[in-house]
Amino acid sequence: MKSLNRLLDADLERELPEFTLHSIELSGPTFKGTASLLKRDTAACAKWLFESPLFADYLLVEPMKLYADEDGTDSIIHEMNTGDWWWDTQEVLEKTPNLKGATIVPIILALDKTTLTSYNQMEAYPVYMTIGNIPKALRKKISLHTHILVGYLPTDRLSSIEDTKIRKLTKWDLKHACLHEIFSPLMGIGQFGVEWKSADGKVRRCHPIIASFVIDYPEQCETIGVVGGECVLCKCPHNRLGEHAEFAYRNPEELHAALQLRESSDPRLFTKKMSEIRMHPLYLNWWVGFPYINPFVCVTPDLLHQLRQGIISYLIQWATKLVTRDELNFRSRILPQCHGIRHFASGICTVVNASGQEHANMAAILVGILNDFTPTLPEGAALRIRFIRAVRSLIDFTFIAGFHVQSSSSLDRMDELLNEFHTNKDVFIDLGLRTSFDIPKLHWLLHYVRQIYYKGSADNFDTQFTERAHIDFVKALFRHTNKKDILHQMVRMLERFEKLFGIKILIERDQFSLSSADVESTPTIFQVYEQTLPLRPTHTAKLSDIQDQHHAPHLLRYINKFLVGLRAENPIQQRNLQDATTEETWRIQHLDIFHQLKFNFVDKEGTADIIYARPASRYSKERFDAATVFWPSKDASRGISSEFSG
Repeated sequence: MKSLNRLLDADLERELPEFTLHSIELSGPTFKGTASLLKRDTAACAKWLFESPLFADYLLVEPMKLYADEDGTDSIIHEMNTGDWWWDTQEVLEKTPNLKGATIVPIILALDKTTLTSYNQMEAYPVYMTIGNIPKALRKKISLHTHILVGYLPTDRLSSIEDTKIRKLTKWDLKHACLHEIFSPLMGIGQFGVEWKSADGKVRRCHPIIASFVIDYPEQCETIGVVGGECVLCKCPHNRLGEHAEFAYRNPEELHAALQLRESSDPRLFTKKMSEIRMHPLYLNWWVGFPYINPFVCVTPDLLHQLRQGIISYLIQWATKLVTRDELNFRSRILPQCHGIRHFASGICTVVNASGQEHANMAAILVGILNDFTPTLPEGAALRIRFIRAVRSLIDFTFIAGFHVQSSSSLDRMDELLNEFHTNKDVFIDLGLRTSFDIPKLHWLLHYVRQIYYKGSADNFDTQFTERAHIDFVKALFRHTNKKDILHQMVRMLERFEKLFGIKILIERDQFSLSSADVESTPTIFQVYEQTLPLRPTHTAKLSDIQDQHHAPHLLRYINKFLVGLRAENPIQQRNLQDATTEETWRIQHLDIFHQLKFNFVDKEGTADIIYARPASRYSKERFDAATVFWPSKDASRGISSEFSG
């Protein structure tokens, strides 16, 4: 192993830049000192991503407009290049002298502090970077090295500073100084461009521009400098976050004017001005000086923390207060199983530290288990209707916001659902579940449609990707260290893994070729399914056993009705065939049994749904899914198709 490590360290050429140690000096009015920063050249990292042969055939290099209809009225929002930000920035570059024909390289950065151990709270503060030119279907595959670790921020507690407020501001100043140092190589080339040659052989003048911050709400406040509890996008006061009203968006020019007061003789002027715009008086703002950046619109919707672990978690807490924990668990336990819907055998309230997917699974059944609950209050029935409407609207909003492909129609529906929630939200106050709705995550929903139009669908910036990156770039590397000089060992191990990945691409290039199924170049909104059965039945059983095991005592009668319906063309013929068909039905002794019916996608691989009809066995419990069947009626006088549930 040591000889292999020496070979990797010395003899193999590196493709990504190496990590270097930098000393960051803090010389603000509150604290003076130094901190250590491990970082790598972000310009070289962006170049490596853009020139990687893995993504050469799928790079997004120009803005696009997609429509769901022929009239061009229903826009499709998908990748970043379908959003207004790419179009607006491209237009600015085209109007700038000597910059016509530029290729935008959107820089997406992500950072999130994480713990390394549970016993002594050792922490790491990784900073990741990727580019929006890589389709999101590939960006989410961390194993393809679509996200690059570009630095570890210092995690010093600064315990020598006794004043709590000054210590917090100093930590933020240190963070901003480190971020500026990490991304400063992008400043010049982002403004004037640099020639990069992608793997398809084309040379383009690229402009790496800071485009998006994939971070949760506390990180948004720290990274931009907004006071906690305030909206990072607009000027809505904290005590009005629960209102369904539009407020003026934060203006970067107003912030730049306030920052000019940092050098004034009276520091109170700067502090007062920053307090007026509800921002912290930081003396270091890392994004100042970067071209074409508006920090207030760089923040993006966070499906994981804002919706799944935020809004859905709030709804479950409020439902628990209303229904009681035991009742909610009981109702979720007795629900029948269904494909794609998780069955909580112990109840939804027993899940500890639920993940984003688990919260989504809970949301899928929440309306169903609360629908028939009537509060024991005057006008309880009316309160129940308003409560269900409010809960349903938020849950529908959550699921629509997570669509991989958005359209003008779906975004209009999100606005309608948000209006419906605010119309019925007072029911939570009437039921004693809330006293106000001044919740930043709830207020953030007002900005979802605008941000999706501006930056692309919300799953472009899902923080669960970076949560997954922690495993490869932090947790796994930490386990390879001897717990001394941790960060230096971690970055050395990472550099070795990156070299091995480069070798693997060269040796197994064919295995790394990506199919069209990996990248959806022309997104579709409506999916078409087809029903499929296995080639052979699960088994053949006696009719009497089927009636008993499948709980179908009237099976013969329905078989008879089905056969009559196939043969008869009108009601008179049905009556004539009834007796003859019944006689044939009684001769049936055995039937082939299929335990599942699949609904597969027609235009791509994958299964959309499965219906199970499986009796109990030695190895599994019984499962009979409920299904709604639409059966075309042959009776024209009825005017509509028949519908059966069972």
